[in-house]
Amino acid sequence: MPDKIKVSGDFFTTEDGFGYDKYANTIIKMITDDDFPSPFTFGIFGEWGSGKTSLMRMIEDRLRKDSYEMFIPVWFNPWRYEKEEHLIIPFLKTIQHSIEIHLAALDEKLSPKAKKKLRELKNRLSKIAFALAASLKGELNFKILKLEADLSKAIQAGEKIEEKEKEKEDAEELKQYASIYYDVIRYLGDIAEQEPKNLKIVVFIDDLDRCLPEKAIEVFEGIKTFLDIPGYVFFVGVDRSVIEKGVKVKYKGFVIDDKREGKSEAGKDDQTFAAEIPITPVDYLEKIIQMPIPLPPVDKSRVKGYLKQLLQKNESIEKYLDIIQLGLKQNPRTYKRFINTLAFHTKLAVEKGCLKTSDDMIIKEPFMTLELLIKWTILNFAFLDLMEAMKARKLLVVELQEWIERLDSERQDMDIKRESREQTGITEAPSYLRQWVRDDKLKAILRINGERGDSGFTKDNIDLYMQMGEFTYATLSKAINAEPIVISVRDEIGKMVKIPAGVFLYGDNKEKKTLSAYEIGIYPVTNEEYKEFISSMPDCKMPVHWDQEEKLFPKDKGKHPVVNISFKDAVQYCKWKNDQEDKYEYRLPSEMEWERAARGTDGREYPWGDEYDKDKCNTDESNIGDTTPVDSYASGVSPNGCYDMAGNVWEWTSSDFNDESKVIRGGSWSDNLDIARCAFRNWILPDYWNLYVGFRCARTLKT
Repeated sequence: MPDKIKVSGDFFTTEDGFGYDKYANTIIKMITDDDFPSPFTFGIFGEWGSGKTSLMRMIEDRLRKDSYEMFIPVWFNPWRYEKEEHLIIPFLKTIQHSIEIHLAALDEKLSPKAKKKLRELKNRLSKIAFALAASLKGELNFKILKLEADLSKAIQAGEKIEEKEKEKEDAEELKQYASIYYDVIRYLGDIAEQEPKNLKIVVFIDDLDRCLPEKAIEVFEGIKTFLDIPGYVFFVGVDRSVIEKGVKVKYKGFVIDDKREGKSEAGKDDQTFAAEIPITPVDYLEKIIQMPIPLPPVDKSRVKGYLKQLLQKNESIEKYLDIIQLGLKQNPRTYKRFINTLAFHTKLAVEKGCLKTSDDMIIKEPFMTLELLIKWTILNFAFLDLMEAMKARKLLVVELQEWIERLDSERQDMDIKRESREQTGITEAPSYLRQWVRDDKLKAILRINGERGDSGFTKDNIDLYMQMGEFTYATLSKAINAEPIVISVRDEIGKMVKIPAGVFLYGDNKEKKTLSAYEIGIYPVTNEEYKEFISSMPDCKMPVHWDQEEKLFPKDKGKHPVVNISFKDAVQYCKWKNDQEDKYEYRLPSEMEWERAARGTDGREYPWGDEYDKDKCNTDESNIGDTTPVDSYASGVSPNGCYDMAGNVWEWTSSDFNDESKVIRGGSWSDNLDIARCAFRNWILPDYWNLYVGFRCARTLKT
């Protein structure tokens, strides 16, 4: 049945569908060779969605299965940390965390020397990350110093701390971290020389395509730090165009300066010279990447098999695979997105009762056919300019079909060269059709196939297809989501909802987890609520963006979530709530409790279902650019009625990400749809605060 098409997640795969296993096998043989040099950097080059992640995951998967004792895989997605001022810090912390996992997983298999080396490396990475954080970021609170300081500036200025004995100890600590900051390579290199020397850290840096170009260059600058240290192998997945833009951004200052100072070369005018930069993208990449591996276009012979796999051998669709393959760009991610869109279109058409799936099916006219629905979906993917033109001329596709039929008929009847006749036909076409009539791919898609019973788009049925974009996924929510959505309209701010005890699906892998009953806030804590806390606790620190004299939040933002809140601030608020209550114990939710409240029990991607909808939340795609009142998105609540669990602000949880960081959940108004998923995890140091982070409370009965 056409409406039984399965939706595919936009995830990597370690099962080869395009011949990339040959690449993976070759690379594995190279890096596991005893004589393979390090440090070494591979560049996996390919456009967006071409399979870079899948190839790197294949390599990682085989290292874990066959060589895990001597190779520690590290997976770093820099786009997740774009809000961090300096990516090198989460980069180092990610390596540290991967070593911790490796030690725990292979505790009984690793030799004593390997354990010792990895533990020392983990500790040194932690100190380096701390030293860099201290040296690169100003005005941060560090427990070890008990004061606010920018370490590098403090050292350079020669400031002295002499007031108390304890402060002298802190000064010595400061000097120690300063030494680390200025001698990172030696500090890490000492560890690399220890036995066993064949122990390697393999770092996979993925999705640089999602980063801003300047952030992508920042990642490469971080890699440079390791290019003199043995024991490191890097795999970087990126589209070359991202690096090209990043290099231009990085060196644009040089161009401007050269032009201003009149340093034009002989024979070049100012305009030409101003467009040049002192280093080309090719030069830049060659300085870092020892082996570029450009992914080839998808083998056409494999595409049909891949599409069948995505369609799960849906026989009603298979006879149209040639049209699909012809119309779409040969890109694995494009195929997935197309199948998902087709799944939605067919389900929606069946829901509306207007899709005819067999010749003997009785259905009221006008109706849709599966072939035309597939063609319409292809047009929406591959011919956006045509779709835009149809807004002004609705019957454009119908007119194109008629002209294609005319050309085909004349080609058969006229005894002249095909090329000559077709060129004459194009010239005779109305001016608004000529650009489309020249497109052989479009003509092949729109050509009416009478043998399949296709009658083409008509003025009577075209509205049915054009309306497909006017409906939302909410039409199908009852049929698709196992757990009904409970919408609470403008409940009282501060109200809690009960989450019953039981099993739910947790994380990206949808593991079964069990929780006891608890209650959680329907909304994040608002500025109005936090103002009440501040008024009752005059010694507590206010968010930095508030009016410090009036102790007042920004105008008209009373029902917005409070932000610029550290973990400590959120915990203090919960303690204050406890003092107001005899019955309940207020606290921050654990990340499991937060996720259960956000996605219910059925493991959905977003609070409202599996499909993203920018009208149900406040994320980057919503184009708002700021927080919104917490009760703004009644259609985007979770199954238990919780608002704003995708977007608006990140929310603190009580769970540890590692020894130093806390887990935050939910994404913010500045983050994209991938980050706003219910299962997405992020972390932040407990002393940090910013414009994107708030919190909500949980509570249980006092014992």
